[in-house]
Amino acid sequence: MSTQSAIYVQPVNKSTHGGINIIATTKSKKNSAAIKKFVKAYQSDNVADYIDNKSGTGEIAVWKGAPKVQ
Repeated sequence: MSTQSAIYVQPVNKSTHGGINIIATTKSKKNSAAIKKFVKAYQSDNVADYIDNKSGTGEIAVWKGAPKVQ
């Protein structure tokens, strides 16, 4: 399912935070190279494209800087 064919698309805002995936770590590891590398890889244009256009779930990438759904 794509968001373009949906009857209704819930806006993404503070009230919809329950449906947003979060990458979490411990405070002591938040600046580690491994965590930064993982976040950078996850928040890439390739992953956003997959989430937005190929996953078939109707989900959208919403991190800051994510490409907008076509």
